[in-house]
Amino acid sequence: GVSFFMEGGQVAEGGSVYFVATPIGNMQDMTRRAVSILGSADFVVSEDTRRTGTLLKHFGISAKQISHHEHNWRQKAPEIVDLARWVARRGGG
Repeated sequence: GVSFFMEGGQVAEGGSVYFVATPIGNMQDMTRRAVSILGSADFVVSEDTRRTGTLLKHFGISAKQISHHEHNWRQKAPEIVDLARWVARRGGG
């Protein structure tokens, strides 16, 4: 199924939401569980896609990124909710 990660959270199969801390500077601060959750996500929603892209690349994760920050949240939040609903209808959540 399809799953989501929102910089700090993921909507995974079964409709669960996980909040995962990501390191600010040292990639070695990532836990194995955090890497596993990110690795299972098809979509990663983050505030800074450049930094998140570096983190994902470091761990060999190829999830599609979606930008979500203070300047675009009004537009992006409904799109992310719609995407989550679409996933749930597909049987992924």
